[in-house]
Amino acid sequence: MTQKKLRNWSVEQRRRMIEPANSNFSMSRQCRLLGLTRSSYYHRLKPESAENLALMKAIDKAHTDQPFFGARQMILFLGDEGLGGQP
Repeated sequence: MTQKKLRNWSVEQRRRMIEPANSNFSMSRQCRLLGLTRSSYYHRLKPESAENLALMKAIDKAHTDQPFFGARQMILFLGDEGLGGQP
């Protein structure tokens, strides 16, 4: 398989191709062949907390309703709504 084709694959797809028990190729070599950094092989995403998801949803809705709000106005608005920031 060529490097060009591998670039179209997601990190997760390339991560699944690595065989940790393979004695012929080290982990470092396998990652290099797949065009994957070793840190991205070991890194696992953490799911977003329910609180953070609610805050992101509120920010998205507020931005949709008031697209002219800047960062400071958004902080004040979210504080008034009881969602963090400064009241």
